[in-house]
Amino acid sequence: MKSPVWCKWLLLLWFTALPAEAGQWLSDSQAIMGTEVSVELWAENEEAGRSAIDAVMAEMHRVDELMSPWREDSELSRLNREASQRWVRISDELFELIETAQWYARLSGGAFDISFASVGQLYDYRAGERPDNARLKALLPSVDWRAIEMDATHSAVHFTRKALRIDLGGIAKGHAVDRGIELLAG
Repeated sequence: MKSPVWCKWLLLLWFTALPAEAGQWLSDSQAIMGTEVSVELWAENEEAGRSAIDAVMAEMHRVDELMSPWREDSELSRLNREASQRWVRISDELFELIETAQWYARLSGGAFDISFASVGQLYDYRAGERPDNARLKALLPSVDWRAIEMDATHSAVHFTRKALRIDLGGIAKGHAVDRGIELLAG
């Protein structure tokens, strides 16, 4: 049996008349890691909810500062500058994500390859620009996940190709989301 319309309106009025202590949806969106990051959560206490959102956003910024290929001061950028010249020690966090990426590269037979950045860095997708064919042909041999050597004992990485560069892209974003979930789960 269907409830009469007036019952539905009465329930709606009752729910909207609940005191503020019952909670509310809170959200924030920021441009981080080349995309829009949004956090939305239900909080019974507005101050605690805002604090949780701020902690998640701070963590997103921290991961971006560590792993952005576009920030000159990021650990990933330092690795890209130095790893073709010598072994480079990096944080355990970055090392583990590169290990994960290499696992996917092996699993996919190289279809997934973080060294795509060797040429990918030359594209400006928003402006619709691509490198010329000569530059692309010269750098294409640098795209090879097998040219990324890893030393787990020292958390160090070395590139065996001079122009090789890496970008963790979606793996870094996924890691940032996982970290945000961990913070919210407490």
